[in-house]
Amino acid sequence: MENENQIIEEIEKNVASEPEKPEKKAASGKAPAEAPKKPAGKKRSKKRRRRARRIALAVTLSVAVLLLVGIGVAAFITGHQISTSETALPGVSAGGVDLGGMTKEQVVQALLDNGWDDTHAGTLTVLLPADISFDLDYYQAGVSNTAEQMAEVALAYGRGGGDLDALMDYIHGRSHTVEIAEPEITVNEDYIRRTTEEGASEFEIRTAFGEYTLDEERSVISMLKGGGQMTVDRSALAEQVRGALLRHDKELRCSFAREAINTPDFAALYEKLAVEPKDAWYDPATDTIMPEVEGFTFDPEEAQRLWEKAEAAEMIEIPVRFLEPKVTAADLESMLFRDKLGAKTTYYWGSSAARMGNISLVAEILDGVIILPGEEFSFNGAVGERTAERGFGWADAYENGEVVKQIGGGVCQTSSTLYNAVLAANLQISDRTCHDFAISYLDRGLDATVSYPRPDFKFINNREFPVKIHGVSDIGNRSITFEIWGTNVDGTYVVPTAGSWPRYDTTYPDVQIGWGAVSYRNLYDADGNLISREVEAYSQYDLHPEDIKWPDPTPDPSEEPDPTPVPENTPAPENTPAPTPAPAPTEPPAEPTPAPTEPPADTPAPTEPPAETSAPEPPAEDGGEGDSDVVITG
Repeated sequence: MENENQIIEEIEKNVASEPEKPEKKAASGKAPAEAPKKPAGKKRSKKRRRRARRIALAVTLSVAVLLLVGIGVAAFITGHQISTSETALPGVSAGGVDLGGMTKEQVVQALLDNGWDDTHAGTLTVLLPADISFDLDYYQAGVSNTAEQMAEVALAYGRGGGDLDALMDYIHGRSHTVEIAEPEITVNEDYIRRTTEEGASEFEIRTAFGEYTLDEERSVISMLKGGGQMTVDRSALAEQVRGALLRHDKELRCSFAREAINTPDFAALYEKLAVEPKDAWYDPATDTIMPEVEGFTFDPEEAQRLWEKAEAAEMIEIPVRFLEPKVTAADLESMLFRDKLGAKTTYYWGSSAARMGNISLVAEILDGVIILPGEEFSFNGAVGERTAERGFGWADAYENGEVVKQIGGGVCQTSSTLYNAVLAANLQISDRTCHDFAISYLDRGLDATVSYPRPDFKFINNREFPVKIHGVSDIGNRSITFEIWGTNVDGTYVVPTAGSWPRYDTTYPDVQIGWGAVSYRNLYDADGNLISREVEAYSQYDLHPEDIKWPDPTPDPSEEPDPTPVPENTPAPENTPAPTPAPAPTEPPAEPTPAPTEPPADTPAPTEPPAETSAPEPPAEDGGEGDSDVVITG
């Protein structure tokens, strides 16, 4: 570079200097003053003088030509060096940054160091509904010149018109600042189209699902407004994006018309989704605990309000509520059949082998029977018809007021014992009939006769949990026991009690023809405190004909007038013999209630009046199975 500068300085001197002009003649036309005379010598001829001048002129011209050629060669070499140099010419500036003499990398760094990206770089964010967004870079989109592009322009200055032009631009730049302009932008249409296409496709994929999702963890139904109904005009979107880029916008938000979106039928959706909670339950057929069902609900009107408020493609969240069942499978497993709710034992001393066999067979049949909450148990339905083919034997039974041999005799003792266990378990009695005649193995008023198909004994499991019947006949101890197992939530229990009074003939007031009885359901809390005492049932029994002591002469029963019904609360006559006090129940423990000689004053009136005091007509089929083996007392 030092030699190059020396050559340029020599060229500048020669170019700048002008040749000396020949001396002008004097204005008067007179020759100039003579030069001093040469020393004396041989005088030159005129011809020789002219030759000398020509030679001098030729030499001078040759020197000048050589000088000019040298200058041109030097200029050519210098201009070529400048035009092929990889540095910016002196004086080149961009954005106020002096770039002269810098390489391309140096120009780029100088522009960046002086904040080129701060004014030229940037990103356009395009926002679509459904939380879809995509970005476009200004540089990639071609709407801004990069520092690299500007460096190329800076280095191209002075190199487009040949070596001499490069030399002249170089010389000019040494004394002047040359501010170069940014090149014209070239929008990258392919980049804009491709990026816009990707964003539109993502939007349509995300909004293609027009249904809903249930987020159980957050307890919401998520639903995209307009899902499955919206498409993107890609050409229109690309044109919007292009305009925003040219304006150097930072954000472009796109939307859809709300009116074009169809509204769901939220009432129908509620009918489809809403579920009532269901407790776990026991399936006796499979001996399986069926799992609970969680309830689910939401407000259709609130969902409608949220929908109307939302913009198109906006995600709405409808609050939901999960309803927990009261009893889970785990609860039921730990509580199922854990408590003995009630029990009763009666004895069949003196019974025949056939009668004991009938009792034992029924206990075996009923043992393990499960009654679900709300379900009704039927004795005849569970035991079935008593036949010899099924193993039932002939034993004494009541039929039409007489003792006869009958298949299944003695079964009534099982139904009556079960009746007392059911009462103690505080279950609801739905069908119960007393015997025609009083029995010895239970207090009057606490029996339940059966015969197939009628009368029947039925009860309903009105508890929250299933109950199970456990029956066992102890031949050695001559006893039949029934227990009701279930879940005692609050610890309450029932002690059944009964009281009875004599019934007298209306024609012969001194003649006893039977018994009246009333039973009570005494409810106690877990601490043994009486909670309530309610009438359970009214009963009446006839004396066996041979036990009625008619006066002499004994009136003809066929001519006996119809007895006059006695109101249920009518006290017994004063000469009524005192009935045997009711024995204390054996279980569950409670204070025994003595049998009253007449219906207690505080006893609620029954919904139906008690039967007539005269002997009632026997049941349509028979009077009950299997009680005549027991001696009737009273």
